[in-house]
Amino acid sequence: MLRKVFCRNQGVNSISEKPKEFGEFLISEVINPSGLYKFEELFKRISGGEFSLKWYF
Repeated sequence: MLRKVFCRNQGVNSISEKPKEFGEFLISEVINPSGLYKFEELFKRISGGEFSLKWYF
Protein backbone atom coordinates (compact mmCIF):
# COMPACT_ATOMS: atom_id res chain seq x y z
CA MET A 1 0.00 0.00 0.00
CA LEU A 2 2.78 2.42 0.85
CA ARG A 3 4.43 1.91 -2.53
CA LYS A 4 1.16 2.37 -4.41
CA VAL A 5 0.21 5.52 -2.51
CA PHE A 6 3.66 7.05 -2.87
CA CYS A 7 3.87 6.31 -6.60
CA ARG A 8 0.36 7.65 -7.16
CA ASN A 9 1.04 10.85 -5.22
CA GLN A 10 4.45 11.47 -6.80
CA GLY A 11 3.47 10.46 -10.33
CA VAL A 12 6.21 7.84 -10.61
CA ASN A 13 6.26 4.13 -11.45
CA SER A 14 8.88 3.08 -8.91
CA ILE A 15 10.12 4.15 -5.50
CA SER A 16 13.65 4.14 -6.91
CA GLU A 17 12.79 7.17 -9.04
CA LYS A 18 12.51 9.31 -5.88
CA PRO A 19 14.15 7.42 -3.01
CA LYS A 20 14.78 10.52 -0.86
CA GLU A 21 11.15 11.59 -1.16
CA PHE A 22 10.01 8.06 -0.28
CA GLY A 23 12.07 8.19 2.91
CA GLU A 24 10.54 11.54 3.79
CA PHE A 25 7.08 10.13 3.05
CA LEU A 26 7.68 7.19 5.39
CA ILE A 27 8.86 9.43 8.21
CA SER A 28 6.16 12.09 7.90
CA GLU A 29 3.17 9.94 6.97
CA VAL A 30 3.85 6.60 8.69
CA ILE A 31 6.47 6.75 11.45
CA ASN A 32 5.71 10.10 13.10
CA PRO A 33 1.92 9.66 13.41
CA SER A 34 2.02 5.88 14.05
CA GLY A 35 1.32 6.05 17.78
CA LEU A 36 -1.40 8.66 17.47
CA TYR A 37 -4.01 6.64 15.57
CA LYS A 38 -5.52 3.17 15.50
CA PHE A 39 -4.38 1.05 12.55
CA GLU A 40 -7.56 1.63 10.54
CA GLU A 41 -7.38 5.40 11.04
CA LEU A 42 -3.71 5.56 10.13
CA PHE A 43 -4.34 3.43 7.04
CA LYS A 44 -7.11 5.78 5.92
CA ARG A 45 -4.96 8.87 6.55
CA ILE A 46 -2.15 7.44 4.44
CA SER A 47 -4.14 5.85 1.62
CA GLY A 48 -7.19 8.08 1.50
CA GLY A 49 -9.43 5.01 1.56
CA GLU A 50 -10.69 2.25 3.78
CA PHE A 51 -8.61 -0.85 4.48
CA SER A 52 -9.27 -3.38 1.74
CA LEU A 53 -7.61 -6.18 -0.18
CA LYS A 54 -7.32 -3.97 -3.28
CA TRP A 55 -4.05 -2.64 -1.86
CA TYR A 56 -2.45 -6.09 -2.06
CA PHE A 57 -3.02 -6.60 -5.77
